[in-house]
Amino acid sequence: MESQSRFVRAFGDSPYYLTLVKFAAKVDLAAQRLTRGRVGLLTLGGFPNLLLTTKGRKTGAERTVSLLYVPHGDDMIVVGSNFGQATHPAWTANLTAAGRAVVRVEGETFSVIAHPVRAEQRAELWAHVIEHWPDYTDYAARSQRELRMFVLSRESER
Repeated sequence: MESQSRFVRAFGDSPYYLTLVKFAAKVDLAAQRLTRGRVGLLTLGGFPNLLLTTKGRKTGAERTVSLLYVPHGDDMIVVGSNFGQATHPAWTANLTAAGRAVVRVEGETFSVIAHPVRAEQRAELWAHVIEHWPDYTDYAARSQRELRMFVLSRESER
C-alpha cells in the first residue's frame, strides 16, 4: 500500500492524474462487470472493493461505480473522495437520496442500507479508514471539503 501512497503523493497534483484515475476506474468497472465482480484493478492490487449500484436521484436510472471499501465488522465503509476533486461524487448524492443500494463483493450480490456517518462517529471511523487507505488524507486536503462517508450494512432478508 505504501507504493500506491507514494504514487498518489507524487502524481496527485499532476494535470494527468485525474484523467488516469478516471480511465482506470472505467477499466476497473468493465473488468468487474465482465467477471461478475470477481476481478478488477483494485482486486489485483489487493484492495477490498465493491460495485455499488444506486438509482439516480433525478433519472431513476441505475448507476454503478467501483469503490474501495474499508471493512468494519460486518459492515463496509465507503468514502466519497472523488480522487480529491472539489465536488462530491454523484454516487454520494444518489446514495443519500435512496438510503439503500445493491453491492457486489467478490462475486456475491446483496442489498445494503446506507448510513451516512454522523458527526459523533466521524473521528473514530475516519481514523479507521485512514489506517487502511492513508491517501484519503491527501484527497481531503486537496478537495478542501469534508469527504462524505457511509457505513453500508447488509439488509436483513425478510
